[in-house]
Amino acid sequence: MGYSNNRRIKKKATRLLDRIWFTGLRGKFETFGLPSVRHGDLATMQSLRLKEQNGIYKIKSVTKTFGMNGFKQDIELDVKVTGMEDLSVNSNLI
Repeated sequence: MGYSNNRRIKKKATRLLDRIWFTGLRGKFETFGLPSVRHGDLATMQSLRLKEQNGIYKIKSVTKTFGMNGFKQDIELDVKVTGMEDLSVNSNLI
């Protein structure tokens, strides 16, 4: 096996291992309009059931819908952010 094949195998194994060891939250949730968030912002999430899911998550996508009574946001979470020093670039959800 060449060096190239070893790198490919290691990369694939790492991806599979990350899926197995994932302890964060996944999915989408709906909120009212304020505070408004954008793709790339950070949000602090807390789980009442599993404390290891608590943490700061990057927002993957936001879909906003507007109506007569205001607007709602469908927010999709991305990766759990750990060890970040500068959390000043967010939408004040922390």
